[in-house]
Amino acid sequence: MFLDTDQIYPPDYYVKMFEHDELIVSALNTARYYPFDLCVFSVEQEEEIVDENGNKVTVPLFKAMQSDELMTIEKDCFYCDMTGTGAMMISAEILDKIKKPYFKDVFSIDGHRVLCDDFYFGYKLYKAGQRVLIDTRIIPGHLAKIMVKPYNALELRRAYEKVNSGFGYWKNGIDPKVTLK
Repeated sequence: MFLDTDQIYPPDYYVKMFEHDELIVSALNTARYYPFDLCVFSVEQEEEIVDENGNKVTVPLFKAMQSDELMTIEKDCFYCDMTGTGAMMISAEILDKIKKPYFKDVFSIDGHRVLCDDFYFGYKLYKAGQRVLIDTRIIPGHLAKIMVKPYNALELRRAYEKVNSGFGYWKNGIDPKVTLK
């Protein structure tokens, strides 16, 4: 079972996880940084890049599920291609289906991180034909300067965009109605 230290879990988290007879189960997580996307991803395509060691590697190009898409799901659980590992339970037999290393960051030849360790692991699971069951009844809070959850992510995104668009009260921490002297 994976539990990130920057999340707050509901008390019945593990009970709900164990209700499922699945190899991989995850809570419905959100990213802790703007735009506070749901950590529910579909692999749209794959791309070959040259990594920091000069090797050709294939990485996924993925899309995050949007809040409005989540609202159309009528069941408590659904499957996705990839998710982060912040609130995940996997069967040990899964590890026999993928090669080590299980986790690593992938950097491009120019030093930019193109795949974080969570998504590297998720992509390995995806390539091994394993899909992740997302249980929408399990909603941990992701800590940042605020707590992000699926039900407040859209409002937080709108507030962030308003404040940082120049049309809100503060841009770059300065109230435009106050003259600095």
